[in-house]
Amino acid sequence: MTQGIGDFFVNEEARASYDNSDIHITLRQGEGFEKFLQDNPKAFNEMEQGIIKSFPRAGDAGYSCVRIKAGGHTTYHRVFSDPFTRACYSTEATEFEYCENLVKQGMPSIEAIEATAQHFYGQEIADYQQALQQKAQGVSHDV
Repeated sequence: MTQGIGDFFVNEEARASYDNSDIHITLRQGEGFEKFLQDNPKAFNEMEQGIIKSFPRAGDAGYSCVRIKAGGHTTYHRVFSDPFTRACYSTEATEFEYCENLVKQGMPSIEAIEATAQHFYGQEIADYQQALQQKAQGVSHDV
């Protein structure tokens, strides 16, 4: 696993690992993707390049996009996660720093993650809990 797709091509060992893997998972790429495409024009066809370039930031879209190539087939997916899971795996600097500071202050990791989820996604959590309560009371509600 690498952070940027270009990391697979920095040396022969990394390239061999990439070439011998039957499964490739590609997430949203940053600014380095254009340079990668210039240096490796055959890595993705034109349609694939367009789709990957259109992957939005998860924080803006409310989901992550992923390209999975396995066994000669390529598929594209949207991945939705609950707030706790997003707080666990976030690569957003502010979310990571918030959680890290809580841990440094002595809070157990699981509680720090829950507090981070509440801090950054509190309204979403509240809306979901309200919808669950309304459903339990038999109130029709579109979520």
